[in-house]
Amino acid sequence: MTISKSKRRSAKEVVPPIILGALGTVGVVALYLLSPGFQPIELVLLITVGFVAAGYTQGIVRGIMTIVALYIATGVGAIFYRAAAPYTGIVKLLLTIPLTGNFSLKVNINNGTLAFSFVLLTLLVWGMLEIAIRASFQDTSLPGLGVLDNLGGIIVHLIVGLLAASLLFNALGYGRLRPMHDRARLRPVFKQVIHLHYLTQSFWFPKSPPAIYIYDLNLPYGY
Repeated sequence: MTISKSKRRSAKEVVPPIILGALGTVGVVALYLLSPGFQPIELVLLITVGFVAAGYTQGIVRGIMTIVALYIATGVGAIFYRAAAPYTGIVKLLLTIPLTGNFSLKVNINNGTLAFSFVLLTLLVWGMLEIAIRASFQDTSLPGLGVLDNLGGIIVHLIVGLLAASLLFNALGYGRLRPMHDRARLRPVFKQVIHLHYLTQSFWFPKSPPAIYIYDLNLPYGY
């Protein structure tokens, strides 16, 4: 009897995320294939799909913690990405050796290197914060809410996914993919998300706003 209940609970936890992920993936791929002008760079939407699917089992509280972790991680990344570029650039060179065949470790500090530095730093800090949070708060479910915790988790993780996708879209556009970035149909949406995110973090950068945030925002000088 206990095993049967456990299997039912397991199915309830696994099946909805699979359905959400499958439907979301099909929708994004359909947009890419059927929508004129939809750019490959806009497939970053698949990140949002992944977070929405995971949000069903993660719940509201876990989602809020993830938002906080991502907020802190992006702030740290935006502050230190330029200073770290000579070092993260080496990682980038090592990762691209199979594609370029170039074994030189001489780092060229260009926009692509800076974008990689921002993304890598953000992921590292975000990952460490997530590990610390999950170790400290192993159970964040809200049993009293029942399925509302699952639905709320979807909504909160939708926000996380949109922010993560927008940040990656913005970082890719900062490098060599700028022409594709500028042609993207969803650029206004991603741009608005970045703008709102930057406004919440602007006090982190009172003197020098990070170019990787503001290059596409048309903000007044010194903002």
